[in-house]
Amino acid sequence: MPQNWPDTLPQGWMIDGYQETLPDVVQRTEMDAGPAKSRRRFTCQVTPIKARLLLTDTEKGYLETFFNTTTAGGSLSFTYPHDGSDVLRFVKSPTISKSGLHWSVDFELEKLP
Repeated sequence: MPQNWPDTLPQGWMIDGYQETLPDVVQRTEMDAGPAKSRRRFTCQVTPIKARLLLTDTEKGYLETFFNTTTAGGSLSFTYPHDGSDVLRFVKSPTISKSGLHWSVDFELEKLP
């Protein structure tokens, strides 16, 4: 069962830096002549998401605990109140950098079907 995104962290992604790509479910085959053939390969697939949050020092600590402990280094899925209750999983570790008085955190996630 997925863990819940902590209430101690922001409950929405920043608009700047958010990108969601619809899943690629089509198999294309090039032909010797004429147009390529295509067919549906999957009925569902993961949706790649890139997102960003701006965190305080305290929130950064909560995120590190959530990532390292609750999701076991990003290996476990979690629910996020994005569009209802999406089930997400980390693709790789979040990238954290200092941005003025706050921490800018970039995420690569996948929304599970």
